[in-house]
Amino acid sequence: MIPLFRVLRSRKKKLVLVFICVALVLVLNFPPAVGPSRSENGKAQVLAEIKHNEHESAYIHKLFLQEYPLETVLDLPLDQRCDLFFQFLTQNDKYWTVDPGQNYELDTDSEEYYGFVMKNGKRLTREYKLKFGKTEGFIELLDAYMKSEFYKYQALANEVRILDDLTILRTFNKCYINQRHGLFANSKMNPERKRAAVSAEKRVYAWLSRQYPTYQRWDGKIREMKMDGKDDLVLNQFKQSSSGKGVVVTIADKHADDMVSLIHILRALKNRLPIEIVYNHLTDTTKSKIVKAARDHYNNLPKQDVWFVEVGEAIAAQYGWVFQKFDYKVISILFNSFKEFILLDADTVLFKPPSYFFNTRSYRQTGAYFFKDRGMLHRRSIQDGQLLASFGPSVFDTAMFDIPQMTNHTYNNAFFKGLTHLQESGVVVLDKSRHFSSLLMSIQMSFIYPINVKMHGDKEFYWLGFSLNGDENYVFNDNFAAAVGQLTPVEDAVRPDGKQFNGRRICSTHPGHISSEDRSLLWMNTGFKNCGKEVSNYNDEADRNKKNTMWKRLSSGEDLKKFYKESLKITHAILPPLDAAFEDMINSDGEPSAGWELQRGFCLNYVYCAYTSIGGKDNQLEGELITFSDRERWLFDRLGDFWVGLQ
Repeated sequence: MIPLFRVLRSRKKKLVLVFICVALVLVLNFPPAVGPSRSENGKAQVLAEIKHNEHESAYIHKLFLQEYPLETVLDLPLDQRCDLFFQFLTQNDKYWTVDPGQNYELDTDSEEYYGFVMKNGKRLTREYKLKFGKTEGFIELLDAYMKSEFYKYQALANEVRILDDLTILRTFNKCYINQRHGLFANSKMNPERKRAAVSAEKRVYAWLSRQYPTYQRWDGKIREMKMDGKDDLVLNQFKQSSSGKGVVVTIADKHADDMVSLIHILRALKNRLPIEIVYNHLTDTTKSKIVKAARDHYNNLPKQDVWFVEVGEAIAAQYGWVFQKFDYKVISILFNSFKEFILLDADTVLFKPPSYFFNTRSYRQTGAYFFKDRGMLHRRSIQDGQLLASFGPSVFDTAMFDIPQMTNHTYNNAFFKGLTHLQESGVVVLDKSRHFSSLLMSIQMSFIYPINVKMHGDKEFYWLGFSLNGDENYVFNDNFAAAVGQLTPVEDAVRPDGKQFNGRRICSTHPGHISSEDRSLLWMNTGFKNCGKEVSNYNDEADRNKKNTMWKRLSSGEDLKKFYKESLKITHAILPPLDAAFEDMINSDGEPSAGWELQRGFCLNYVYCAYTSIGGKDNQLEGELITFSDRERWLFDRLGDFWVGLQ
């Protein structure tokens, strides 16, 4: 352990004085002023930032600053600040850990609740009697009141603990993972410092074992990989062993057919990159089907180099239960062996070879290329964004550890403005070497119930993990998802008054993604069938269709069943209009008020209609209609045949 410098304790300092210290130190470290007022302006700027900052200091930071005066700590080099902080954590609590099993879900059948009642029961009973009196059903109502008070109390307590966990995580990432010339780059460094960092890693990433996953090639060959001793970080070894580019997919046995179809698509696109399939358990039958799809002779198309990545051994045994119902897609961003990778869902349909995505301007500039979901006006509470913002890097993270705070790059996105969905994660393109620690923060999102309960699966984990890690070097494709398919015939697209809509319409189950760089169709979700779901009663849907104007040519259950099983015919795409303030264009003209409209009762509620025009004569908004060329349509038809097995 490094010798500790002597410091004076300052437990009675008020937080405002700490803020002022931060401001003064930052101002004093500004470059020399050109004019006499620059230093004062810098000081005012920092004070204004602190005043208007939305994030309060993490509780663990406050404890740290009670022990070590800020003005003294900031005189130290960054590596010594890092060592001192993690040394303090152990001094403060020798059993500290960032526990992935503590998901912070509120539970009234828990020790926390019973402890809360034992401590506060008498007080809450008196409060309830004063507020409501002793009415009929008193016991049940009192019980509900206590649970309500517990939820309020525990939610706030959990927010403090979550912020501490994320603060520790991103500080460790900054100190020991991000540094190019940091701790483990120096072979002559103090062995005690190295051991202290390894010990801290075991507490911060307690769910990691000191083993690699098993990487098995399609022919049964296993890549031999072993961790180096006990004196290096597990995460640094993962980072340093990653190389090359590849495709990553996570599946279970239920995804076998989609995976076979995806491989057929990749062969048709003449993919030359290796494919890693990340899983926790797959049957030999599933593996055989995948190998057959990848290696058998198939229309003279290139065979695929498939690897199976079994992650079980890479997870610490005592935390295996945490992952029993876990989506392995998120942890695949760590456990795949590539330096750069494109992460796909099994039902993703690419219209460009994977190599295309690595050559886009957006990816080359940032190393993190994301796509948007449908721009649907499904709203979330603005408080959701405020809660997530409170978990971001604070002024203290910036002052002490050089971790950038979130900016309008994050705050101005649609999620923080109140839309339920921003990212569509069927395609995620990442450079692990440029964003390694941010990937770790994205994984952490999946452990924390108050965060992941606000998301749909893994959709928002990627960009959010980046931003909470102080890394905003990512880019979204500018366009929200489009509807792809065939236009509804003009005579069938009619308003309730019998008149034709002002714009055109596409009804399908498939959101497609139009490049904002070259306007081409890059990929789409949910396979290639018109409906990839198992429908229980086609006749019922056919009856509903008679009252609808989507598919007038489909009159019977057999017609609908046949149509659902066929591949989607793509002739057009619609990018629906979206109001900048995310408002519905309410009107009395019978025109749609939003760009997307769910068609309930069709294909398990997966069918949406998209419109090029919304709103009436007083508030009309126009989207974009894209007509694909004959060459593009030929490609789409060909890939559709490969997906459904007609080739």
